[in-house]
Amino acid sequence: MAAFVAVVALFTLQSPETPPLVRESVAFDGARAMDDVRTIATEFPRRVAGSEQDGRLTLWLVAQLEEIGLEASIESFPARRGGRAVGLQNVYAFDEGKARGTIALVANRDIVRSATQGANDNATGVAALLELARVFALTSHRHRLLFLWTDGDAEGGLGAADFVARHEVDDLVAVIGVRAVAPNGATALRVEGWSDSPRLAPPWLWLLSAPAARTTGAPLVELPGPLTQVLRLAAPLGGGLQAPFVAAGVPAVSLTAVAPEVPPPADTLETVSGQTLARVGGSVQAMVMTIDGAKLPPDRSGGTIFLTRQRTLPGRSLALLLVALFVPLLTVTLDLYAQCRRARLAPRPAWVRAALAAVPWLVAVTLAYLANVVGVLPEGPGGVLVPCAEVVAEPRYLRIALLAAVFALVTVYVAGVERRVGRRLPADSRSLVLAAHVSLLLIAAGIALLNVYSLLLVLPAALLWPLARPGGWGRSVLPVLLGLSFVVLAAVHCAVHSGLEANAWWYLFVQFETRAMPVPVALLGVFFLSTTVFYARAMHAAPRRPPSPAVAGGMGLDDLGASAPEPRTPETGGAGAAPGEGAGTAPGEGAGTAPGEGAGTALRSPERAETGVVVDVVRVTAQGTPVPRRGDDPRRGRSA
Repeated sequence: MAAFVAVVALFTLQSPETPPLVRESVAFDGARAMDDVRTIATEFPRRVAGSEQDGRLTLWLVAQLEEIGLEASIESFPARRGGRAVGLQNVYAFDEGKARGTIALVANRDIVRSATQGANDNATGVAALLELARVFALTSHRHRLLFLWTDGDAEGGLGAADFVARHEVDDLVAVIGVRAVAPNGATALRVEGWSDSPRLAPPWLWLLSAPAARTTGAPLVELPGPLTQVLRLAAPLGGGLQAPFVAAGVPAVSLTAVAPEVPPPADTLETVSGQTLARVGGSVQAMVMTIDGAKLPPDRSGGTIFLTRQRTLPGRSLALLLVALFVPLLTVTLDLYAQCRRARLAPRPAWVRAALAAVPWLVAVTLAYLANVVGVLPEGPGGVLVPCAEVVAEPRYLRIALLAAVFALVTVYVAGVERRVGRRLPADSRSLVLAAHVSLLLIAAGIALLNVYSLLLVLPAALLWPLARPGGWGRSVLPVLLGLSFVVLAAVHCAVHSGLEANAWWYLFVQFETRAMPVPVALLGVFFLSTTVFYARAMHAAPRRPPSPAVAGGMGLDDLGASAPEPRTPETGGAGAAPGEGAGTAPGEGAGTAPGEGAGTALRSPERAETGVVVDVVRVTAQGTPVPRRGDDPRRGRSA
């Protein structure tokens, strides 16, 4: 399997085909753009989406575009903000070209509620886009250019999503978003090409940003590594101006300057650098000129990731690798199923216990969705929730604590029910393991249908669960819990790279309860967690037997002790014995052997056999059949 994975990865690597950067000088006027930033920040403060100031800024933008010579269009759309309906507006203008295809430049003009001037986020983006419109109105270009100022994107991608829904986007060659691009003390330029679907911007567009930034002296570009890209495909919760375009398959990225964090109320003109604004604006102009003059590769947004600046891995190959790594788990499960069939183990008790383990988690999901409907938990903006949204910065600790308390009470109650069911329906350890493995395969199949890249999150479980064995915590529970390692890694990655840190749990929870995370995905995640807990408990509680030479998937056949008797029939003298043989006796010995002459062959009354009281038979069999003394005839069970 490892050789297959290596061969596929080696022979499917490709080149990103990044277009060469044009050598023409840029004409972006940083001083004029900085004047626009001052005007926007001082004359239109508190321009929250749908507010009066937001509407006044819209009219000002239209007037500026008319001065440039571009015809502005205003599109209104409804949205809900703070529990009430508001009207939002997108403003856009086209600068026509002769070649087919459109290059779009996007910036959001609204700010979060707690901000005052919103100078860097996002007066700088609005002003940079306006200056680029002035530059390209006086510069020849082949493709048609679109300048789009969206509304409702400060907390969620409402404006960009509405534009994508209203317009035909197949004609878009590339989209570049600008947001918060001129802070003081900028150390890097972050490029984002994520979306809330399993798609990323194509590698050529990512890699074009770095040489463009170098030509103007802009901060160095931060490009994501392969692990970050794969995690973003596996857990697609990305927001931003580019997100709706990437989800629609359009090549799109957004640029943001990285600097020491400034709280929204302190985001004033004193925090803005005119020099950084000029350099980043010039970099965007260089990218647009390169895209406009180059013959672009046909790659659209998808699952392709770049390993280096010269090598990419296609999304189809990545998906094939992830599916192939589940083959060992499938093989182990089929072998374990054959064992259970030969031992005639009833599967029903194991599945009843597995279903009971999922009940508390399903109750928690239902309560979270109900709390969202009645307004106990916050509503989402209706678009892609961004990490900087104010709802993310306001965790509802008390309400989450009450939800956790209800979950704990339901868990305790279900555990009591499971104990009562266990006494009535005892299950063999092997059938419990089989139920866990089959559940994991079904969960993986459901995940593959929704997002094949999300198989990465359950891949450690597929590789480590077959290695779990009865015994101490390190042998039984630890391999099972390590199956959650990539889920934890994805959460930690979200916390670190989004700047959320301790509030990352709340961001992920809000994505879940507002159903920004699709309901089928949430249910599959819940079943994965419940199956993990069920499997860990089953392995830790299973009695241990001496190891056997026969091994199935890394687990000795005798490693799992029987927590319930194997079926007994009139034709068999013991559990799993051949017809006519007593449990644990040598071939040829019948069930009528005197007590003590054959391991586990004591005669039993029909009443004891019906009640399944065979604890002494299981114990003696686990200890092994006594070695015959010299002179004994093993075929007759007595001395010769």
